[in-house]
Amino acid sequence: MLTTRINDDTVHLPQVAVARHARGQGLSARLVAAALNTARDAGFSRATLLVGERNTAAPTSTTDWDFVRRPRSCPRRSTRD
Repeated sequence: MLTTRINDDTVHLPQVAVARHARGQGLSARLVAAALNTARDAGFSRATLLVGERNTAAPTSTTDWDFVRRPRSCPRRSTRD
């Protein structure tokens, strides 16, 4: 699992993906837990993760971890030609 450093205390988990045939086995939860544990061991105290509103299967859609749901701001595309 890839993580990126945002600043001295924050990492970002850019994407959690599990093959369709392997879903429903708790793999994404284990991947996220491993990434968070590794980040904590490296001295990071915060993590960010984006989860689509329709992704109800994502472990972060529940309170499995102390992630805080915040409105996501999306950059707008230019309408200029």
